[in-house]
Amino acid sequence: ESSGIMEDGANRHRSVMDLLETVTPPEVLADKSSPQHRAMTWIALMDARRIDPASDPDGLVQRYAAATLFFATGGGAAESTEAEANDDSSESVAFSPTPWVRDFGFLAFEHECEWNAKVGGGTGEVGYTAMGVFCDNESDDPFKIDQIILPMNGLSGTIPEELGLLSNVYNAILFSNNELGGSIPESIKNLAGLRTLDINDCQLSSSIPENLFALERLENLWLHDNSLTSTIPPRISEAKALRTLSLSNNYLTSTLPQELTRLSKLDTMLIESNHLTGTIPELGSSLKQLRTLSLANNSLRGTIPVDIAGMEMLESLSLQNNALTGPIFYIRPLTQLKVLSLSNNQLTGLLPKGIFFEGTKLEYLAVGHNKLRGPLPSNLGNAAELKELHVNDNDFIGAVPLENMAPLGALQVARFQGNKLSGSISLPSGNGNFFGNLRVLDLSRNDLTSSIPSGVGSLTSLTDLYLDYNGGLTGTLPRELYEIDQLRILHLNNNRLKGTIATDITKLTLLTVINLADNYLSGLLPAQMDLMPDLTHVAFDENQVRSTCSNGQCSLF
Repeated sequence: ESSGIMEDGANRHRSVMDLLETVTPPEVLADKSSPQHRAMTWIALMDARRIDPASDPDGLVQRYAAATLFFATGGGAAESTEAEANDDSSESVAFSPTPWVRDFGFLAFEHECEWNAKVGGGTGEVGYTAMGVFCDNESDDPFKIDQIILPMNGLSGTIPEELGLLSNVYNAILFSNNELGGSIPESIKNLAGLRTLDINDCQLSSSIPENLFALERLENLWLHDNSLTSTIPPRISEAKALRTLSLSNNYLTSTLPQELTRLSKLDTMLIESNHLTGTIPELGSSLKQLRTLSLANNSLRGTIPVDIAGMEMLESLSLQNNALTGPIFYIRPLTQLKVLSLSNNQLTGLLPKGIFFEGTKLEYLAVGHNKLRGPLPSNLGNAAELKELHVNDNDFIGAVPLENMAPLGALQVARFQGNKLSGSISLPSGNGNFFGNLRVLDLSRNDLTSSIPSGVGSLTSLTDLYLDYNGGLTGTLPRELYEIDQLRILHLNNNRLKGTIATDITKLTLLTVINLADNYLSGLLPAQMDLMPDLTHVAFDENQVRSTCSNGQCSLF
């Protein structure tokens, strides 16, 4: 009787192998170290469903593909199956070293459409209500896998070519935040209906397969935070349904292909932090739906294309940390723009008044570390929704336009340092709660004169104040300065300030850093400063102040 069972098992193994050799190379199936061999052995000898390869070949192939995906990406890595233990070979079997966090019912008796599980009570820690493989119960064929959701599950190894056997997958493939390496399988081209592919934050290497863009229904492609190399394939123009393209934080080289202009449905393009060179193609005339464009942290050169102003839906433009030259383009038509980041380039000319048109929705503006010149626009106050302003390290001249910025009630960060701004610090007057949300004000390394205005005390939310390296800043420290009880960092060094340090400075209980070095201050330091709980960095050198405290912190005074 036992010999009959063994003969039946051998016959089944042979018939399963015959079928699977039509979809996987025989030499791969024969390799006992391969996930394909492991999946075949499980299907033939261990799977209690015992799908008949003759009567249901498609069902067996689908189950085999899902099992291969499981084994190839670390599923069951820490254990070997009974079938493998009874394999007629004495050769050792190599397994992936890292098991999945959860197996979601993979290799269970149930149909593979049930190889999934709920995650948490709501949307779960990864943003999904359930993970695993899923079928569309409302489709014409409710037993075909239509999506794979396995983010943040400890997947390792590589994605097998057998993924392409799941040709009915059309909804999504989500493998993000795992440790998958290798390349995207060429068989991805078989998933003709695929709409979303997300393999971000993994360890993919090699190049982006060109046939990936033959997927005419592909809408969302997230491959950021990997180690992809080579160029962006020109065949990307074939993915005409693409709405989201995210390739940031890889090692892509060469230039931006002109073919990007054919992706007319694109909503988001993120290709920052690569090794791209060359110029930015003229995208504005064709990418009318684009809302987010980031090409930051590359080596792009040339000027900013004027036709970007034609992207009337654009909300965020990030081109910082490149080698762009020339003036900032005319921005008036970009009525939806909220983020404009152009820092760390070689841009020249004036900061256009057109950026601050009445009704602008701008919330973040960064043009620091360029070669911009001239006075700052007088209509800055039109940007009523502005939260961060970075105009630092340029060649701006004239007065600091704080008075004109009175309407900026949302402003949280204002960085003017490293310019040639001159004159006094003039804050808005009146009874309004001006700059009520301002946390960081940096006017250091300019040519400011006169004294610190008493109105500084109205900046009640201020945590960081930098007025250092303004050689003409004179007068005494206004007592109102000591009323800013949120202040943590105070840099007033390298000026011409005089007078004494008032005892009221101890009201600044959150202060961690104070630098008043290289001034003309005199008198005794308040002994109570020794008791300020968070004060860790103190500098009063090159003054005429004296200390009466005796503990180790006083050595910093």
